[in-house]
Order: sequence, then structure tokens, then C-alpha cells
Amino acid sequence: MNDTVYAAELERDVQFELRPHRIFRPFLRQGPKGNSLVFSFVTQDDEGSAGTDITEGTTDMASNLTTISTTNANATAAQTAFAALVTDLLKEVSILDVSPHVSGVLARSMGEQYDVDAQAVLDNATNDTGGATTNTLARFLTARSALEQRDVGSQGERLVCGLHPKQVGDLQADAASLAAAFLAGDNALVNGILVSALDGYVGDPFGVPTFQSTTISSASSAYQGWIMAANSAVGAYEIWVDKIGLQRDESKISDEVIVSGAYGFALIDQNRIQGFLSTT
Repeated sequence: MNDTVYAAELERDVQFELRPHRIFRPFLRQGPKGNSLVFSFVTQDDEGSAGTDITEGTTDMASNLTTISTTNANATAAQTAFAALVTDLLKEVSILDVSPHVSGVLARSMGEQYDVDAQAVLDNATNDTGGATTNTLARFLTARSALEQRDVGSQGERLVCGLHPKQVGDLQADAASLAAAFLAGDNALVNGILVSALDGYVGDPFGVPTFQSTTISSASSAYQGWIMAANSAVGAYEIWVDKIGLQRDESKISDEVIVSGAYGFALIDQNRIQGFLSTT
């Protein structure tokens, strides 16, 4: 009677794959979709504070005009896609609702690709704090201070931080090892960084909302984290994101599932982002 028994029971409620936390999109300046592949983000240049001393009845301001200039940063949208075949035979015999399941897997791949592409643009920032050494709270404050010294926040910007989980772990270890007064009493959370909910959001150390993702890249033995002005430093131009399509391929007795995106990114203002580097 062994041939009347399944070799194994299969779980129908499939546990999803582990993926990096998606932390980028809410903090990108969005360029409205239009009739071009390119969107230009425009920033007013700082024309300084060197005014003209006036002698009453003599000074002609027409010969002392201030030139008002702007700087453009272009985001160029490009297409990328993921595809898979779902055969008729598989749909008939699988315990899963195959097409929606495959669509979900591809959509999550597309989302991860979006974040990888966004991080690649952030990697082009030229102002950095730290290097291939262990992360510390002091380094966090140094990076934040660098932005403050460039007047970030004077136009109402708010800061946000993106780190690799290794960088976050080093921050937590540093905080746990300190005997500073702010760790005493009921303030054991240290603004949240000593408590982990295994979530993308870590906490707001020193008033800076901080997020973690393994999408944060590395170079020269250092993770390339960042602190930036949200919705100001980096822009995104999205013609579409996570579009799911289905087409019949009768020659393969299959459906082809395609998930695609058409988007691009631009580093708008180097002054509004600070690289936050620490060892891998």
C-alpha cells in the first residue's frame, strides 16, 4: 500500500524569501512623469552675501547686478525587467496558484533592483565621513555635523540615515559599551538604537531617523552608508515601477509573466548628502 501514500506533504502557505529592507523610495525627490525620458531637477545656486555699499546719490546699482544662476541634475529613465514562464502543465498540477505566486516573486526582485540602482547613485556622493574602521556614535555625530556645517536644514530639510545592518550593529555595540549619562536610568533605548525589531527602521539616534538594508553597497572594505536631506539630495524619475504583464506563448504552451520598471535617478545636490562609511 506504500504507493497510495504521498512521498511528502507540501506546505501550501509558502514562506517568502528573505530580501533587503526597502528604505530608499520615500526619501527620494520625485520628478512627475512627463513626455520625456529625462527629468531635470533644478537647484538655485547660492549667490552669496557680498552686497554693494551704496553712496547716496552716486552709486548706480545697474552696474552692480547679481547674476542669478541655477544648476540642473538630470535623471534619465531606462527600462529593466524580470520574466518567467509558467507552463499550462505546471498550473494544472501545482498545489499553488502559480501565476500570482510567480508575479509576486518577480515584483519583489524588481523592487530590490530599484533599491540597488538608487544606492548606486548615492555612491557617487563625494563628501564622506569615516572609512574601513569600526562604526561609532561619535562618527555618526561627525557625519551629521558635516551636513549642519553646510547649512542643511536651513530650507526646512529633515535628515534621514541609511546604513548596512553591520554598521547598525557596530553603533549598537558602541552605545552598549559607553558609560555616558544619556544611557542611564530609563533611557535604555538610546532613542531606539539599542532595540531591534528586525525591521528596516532602526530608531532615531540624535534625532535622525535611521534605516537599515543590505542593499547598502561596499567599496574598499567599507560599507557606503549615508545621511542625507530627505527628498532633496537625490531625485527619482519614474515612468512606471513594478508593472506586471502577462502574454501567451502558445508555442511553449505557457504564459510569460513579465515585471518591468522604467526609471532613473539623479544626485541633485552634493551638499545635502554625507557618506557614512565603516568597516565591512
